[in-house]
Amino acid sequence: MSKDMKILVTGVKGQLGYDCVRELNERGYTNVKGIDIDDLDLSKEEDVKNI
Repeated sequence: MSKDMKILVTGVKGQLGYDCVRELNERGYTNVKGIDIDDLDLSKEEDVKNI
């Protein structure tokens, strides 16, 4: 996996999402974005399109 690819982690306020973002950053990935339901509700099409 290229370290400059874009990575989106959902559920960043939970333990697993938080740990994934932290681990990816520690491994040198630079385009990591962590979001949660406040930022994106997967059940709303418009939210998904905006992200």
